[in-house]
Amino acid sequence: MIIKFIILAIIVWFGLRIYQTLQVKKQGKTPARKAQDMVSCDNCGIHIPANEALKNGDKFFCSREHLPKKD
Repeated sequence: MIIKFIILAIIVWFGLRIYQTLQVKKQGKTPARKAQDMVSCDNCGIHIPANEALKNGDKFFCSREHLPKKD
């Protein structure tokens, strides 16, 4: 009984995914993704989204540990 329920749930899930895909194609739209500005950490060079970076003057850092120490 439980196996039949699992199989039915999988079939319904696949059906919904196919339906959603067809609706997107029918509308001629693709799911929107916003491009983000990327910046490089001045300490290690890793690239991170600008909205997640820590800024110190005109330099960007990926974490508090990479911020310059204040004397």
